Amino acid sequence: MGEIDRFALPFDQYQRYRAAAQIAGLLRQQLGRPALDVLDVGGLYRTRWGQAILPLVHFLPQDRIIAADLVIEPLPHYVVARGQALPFARSFDLVVTCDTLEHVPPAARPGFVDELLRVTRHLLVLIAPFGNESTRLAERLLAEYMAAKGIRHEQLQEHAEHGLPDAGAVRDHVTRLGLATLDLPDGYLHHWLAMMILKHTPGYSLDFHLDLDRYYNHHFSPHDRREPAYRRVFVVAQPGSEAILPTIAQQWGNSDPAPERPDLAPELLRYLNREELHPRLAALEVENADLRRQIVGYERGRFIRLMRWLHRQRSRSSEGTSP
Repeated sequence: MGEIDRFALPFDQYQRYRAAAQIAGLLRQQLGRPALDVLDVGGLYRTRWGQAILPLVHFLPQDRIIAADLVIEPLPHYVVARGQALPFARSFDLVVTCDTLEHVPPAARPGFVDELLRVTRHLLVLIAPFGNESTRLAERLLAEYMAAKGIRHEQLQEHAEHGLPDAGAVRDHVTRLGLATLDLPDGYLHHWLAMMILKHTPGYSLDFHLDLDRYYNHHFSPHDRREPAYRRVFVVAQPGSEAILPTIAQQWGNSDPAPERPDLAPELLRYLNREELHPRLAALEVENADLRRQIVGYERGRFIRLMRWLHRQRSRSSEGTSP
């Protein structure tokens, strides 16, 4: 599987897989092993060009990855399977699921979590948006904006139909199972809403979106692990693996420290005016000038042909009326 530019992935996807990769790195250190056996449930993604990829393979190149999803694709390290009925024994050091729980019908969610726990030896990392007043309002604003632009978003529609998962219900469920867990914030809600609106505004080119995601993933994603959060990261430890949880909690907000957190609006304006874009804009101006010249030439040629045709018509008319 060829390498991809991880920073050019959609910003929200980059954030959740970066979180999974960081936790995997800490588990690797804790176990003293060079590679982990990892399962990513719901781990198939189709790029902007329609290419099917397994993102976690690119975030954890040193580990042994298997991804499970429902779409039939002939990819290595991939199986077609439902998260509620996985064809595995307890054979994975780490099980990851990113933005999948919210697409599971509410009544099936506890069984989904149980099945993921059944196949992991050490940790389950469950990453998803969870429902509260702020996240529901943000999703409703985004849905109304997209509807006004004539854009249909199937995932948001499914969120509305199923309802976002309840974080308290997940905590209560794993506690009843006698398991230790962490509940960590990820995806600063106000930035998430602004970026989603911008990325669903018609008129921007694919290159713009790729550059915008690269810019955001470099400069903003490292500092988006704060409240209010659109997404939460639950790390659930099997008995005997709880010792790693304090290390994960300590490292969570300190992976890429910055002297101060940038504000999104002025930084995006700076991005839109940054010097790297000037050559591209200049090239577009040259291209536009060439197109304008071609159009002018075409119009002139058509005008000349029209004048010649009129001249011939006048000549024929004159010949017809001559004595």
